[in-house]
Amino acid sequence: MFERLPQRLAGWRSVLAAFAFYQLLAILLTLPAIARLSTALVGQLGSDAHENVWFIWWVRESLLRSAASPALISILNHPAGQYVPLALTQLPAFILPAILALWISPAAAYNLAMLLAPALNAAAMFVFTLDLTQRRLAAFWGGLLFGFSPALWGHMTGGHLNIVWLVGFPVFAFFLRRLLLAGGWRNVTGTAFGALLACGHPNLPAYFLLPVALALAWAHADQLREARVRAALLAALALALALIMPLYWPMLAAARSVSETNTHVGGVVSQSVDLLSLFMPPPGHPLLRRSPLAALANSAVETPYESIGYAGYAALLTAVFGVWALRGQRALRAWLVLLLAAGVLMLGPLLKVGGAALAVTVEGRAQSILLPYQALAQLPLFQWSRAPARFALTFHFALAVLGAYGVAQLLPRLRAAPAWLVVGALAAFSIGERLVALPFPLALQPASPVLNTLAAKCTNSSRAVVNIPAGYTANYLGLFGQTVHHCPLLGGRVFRGVPNGETSLDFVDALLRPGPAQDIVSRPTTEAVKRALQHYAVGYVFLQHLGEGYSEDQRNWLRSTFGEPAAAGDVESLFAATPALTNGTLPVWALAPGQWSDAQQWGSAPARWFSGSARIYLFLPQPQRGHLAFTAIPGLQLHRVEMLVNGTAAAAYAIGDWAPYASPTLDLPAGVNVIEFADRSGTENLWGDLRCLGGTPLAGKFAADVACNPHLKGARAVSVALQAVKFVPGPAQPPLAQFGPELQLLNAAWPLEVSSGTDLQVLLGWQALQKPGADYTFFIHVKDAAGQLVAQHDGQPLANNFSTLQWHAGDQISFHLRVPLPAQLPAGNYHLVLGVYNAQTGTRLDTAQGTDGLLQLGAVRVRAP
Repeated sequence: MFERLPQRLAGWRSVLAAFAFYQLLAILLTLPAIARLSTALVGQLGSDAHENVWFIWWVRESLLRSAASPALISILNHPAGQYVPLALTQLPAFILPAILALWISPAAAYNLAMLLAPALNAAAMFVFTLDLTQRRLAAFWGGLLFGFSPALWGHMTGGHLNIVWLVGFPVFAFFLRRLLLAGGWRNVTGTAFGALLACGHPNLPAYFLLPVALALAWAHADQLREARVRAALLAALALALALIMPLYWPMLAAARSVSETNTHVGGVVSQSVDLLSLFMPPPGHPLLRRSPLAALANSAVETPYESIGYAGYAALLTAVFGVWALRGQRALRAWLVLLLAAGVLMLGPLLKVGGAALAVTVEGRAQSILLPYQALAQLPLFQWSRAPARFALTFHFALAVLGAYGVAQLLPRLRAAPAWLVVGALAAFSIGERLVALPFPLALQPASPVLNTLAAKCTNSSRAVVNIPAGYTANYLGLFGQTVHHCPLLGGRVFRGVPNGETSLDFVDALLRPGPAQDIVSRPTTEAVKRALQHYAVGYVFLQHLGEGYSEDQRNWLRSTFGEPAAAGDVESLFAATPALTNGTLPVWALAPGQWSDAQQWGSAPARWFSGSARIYLFLPQPQRGHLAFTAIPGLQLHRVEMLVNGTAAAAYAIGDWAPYASPTLDLPAGVNVIEFADRSGTENLWGDLRCLGGTPLAGKFAADVACNPHLKGARAVSVALQAVKFVPGPAQPPLAQFGPELQLLNAAWPLEVSSGTDLQVLLGWQALQKPGADYTFFIHVKDAAGQLVAQHDGQPLANNFSTLQWHAGDQISFHLRVPLPAQLPAGNYHLVLGVYNAQTGTRLDTAQGTDGLLQLGAVRVRAP
């Protein structure tokens, strides 16, 4: 590329000299990485380094050796595989390391790419700013500011090769500017290939290409009047689209799922730049982290590798001088507008200072200050990103251009000191003030005997490996391990995966955990566990001791289930999953880890609380029709809980009483089914043990005796508790009766025998067929053999606290009505009658199953006290 540059660029020598200096500086700043290429990875522990090594390996295996699409990943989410269109968009950043990996290990290729990236970025920026300023020292300063910007080096610590590899930024700008000045096919080709290189991450077309292209077009608007320039620009656009669209079209076609993935992951506000961080060095700076300002710096950077916003005072001062010295020039104004626009957009949707969102009071209410990104994020292309802080890359690109202009204007004005000495001092100060970390963080390459043992086993086997506990660390270590052993993985998330794309892994992770003998679901036997693993062709369980949620109890449980580990290391254990001896038809249950409280005994069965939402996994050996039955226990408030089955809303419950509930009839496929309970009312804070209260304001006194734990202290955020969750084959029971067009009685229950002088508790389960239009009262009549009324109770649900006007269409509501029985009521059999009437008019609701709006429920035996 550079051999055809105009003579004023001073040829190869200055470019190579600048690159050599930048490369030496990159090696020094990443020490001791250069000495540990085969034992460590550039990036902190827990970063994306392991994932990027995996992708280099996968591009090598799929594209370079098999000529297949890297988006079709058959070796993850075994046996179904994964389709990850995001993978194609990463190819411009990964293709060179993948080519290197044909001769060296993927890990070494990754490390070399990470060490080369800052120097290549800086050298390409050197060429661009030299073309702008015609001064080598100014160009050197511009390259240094871009290639060693804190935002870029923050991503270096995060192992983000796809965001660190930014050589396309200056290449695209260089050729586009020259195209706008002179046209020409060389510039058309260079612009298109520069655009391709600059698209190594799906954020970058919107965050860099579009704004820089607009800035340059505005700066050189006069040239657009020439037909040859317009023709060259259209040709460059067409060629760029021809190169980029094969990589991006699959993601455009799956735009909805990609946006859902970002929404599912979240983090837009936390991964925005804090205004304070623009003027405060990164929290990992070796001087700052030992100063009284360390806490303030940490509060301003929520995500160290994403939201570092520091600009640097040397960079700002030279940029300001350039703007002042060249004020009035359109080209400079374009870069200034780009700098300001990117600087505002990288702040994200809300203005934050010191880790807190600023607010203004409007009509007595505090409102967060919304920024332009809030509106921009709703547009195509921008919807794919959850990290507005990445606009900082464009911000630093524009800052480097303005800084180069500033030094170019400053140097002729200097008379007392040599120019090289001034720029050298600026460079030394800038590097020192913008340090992100020293020494540079490195992650371990987990090259262990366990992986080598597994590699030998996988040579003659196609059985899958499951890495547990399922989570961030185990996933990344598992991906790296696959580059060694080559076994397919059950699960395996790359580039954030897709929502619900790892259901089988989540189920198996939940299944392979110890638990109490009695729980809210039936505990699977060892044979049932093995049958479930056999369904997914899992041959090996890889327990990562460094994974989030690891416990020694789980390791001991795995040992008791599968025997001694087939291989073990200091931070890992490998278990061979032996096949089941028998076939089975019974369902296998598992509770999602971390979403349920410890089991508590409530009456005759254990119960578990959840907060917000929680999942239960139901594995079926074959498709079945049936319904779910469970008992729910509320807190002190009513909670509307939605049941979702495999992501689809199946039922809604208004839970304010300790009562049984059931789902509609469900047709469930073979394999794992996800049952999720989601609290739509919001959690409540419950203090201590609810059982010690003996009841709730809505449910009244508990019908069953419960033993409480008075030593359970502190507040807990809870929704409801569940117990006795079962899958019942066959259709759900038909309703007992319908009252008017709005209500149907699903079930009713009462004790078969009760003493006179006590309360007869009748449990009624209802469903609103449509939203009730009136406030209804429910009543129970107790009649003797002659049909005479001997006791009754009229009331509204949940101790008169839940009017039917508050019911929603489809809601299931269960509650007790308590009928006080006279103390002198003779022993014998009595009949129960149910009715519903309008509380305002007294008009009863008709029911086809009764007479005069009365439904005969059944009999109860009253005994003497």
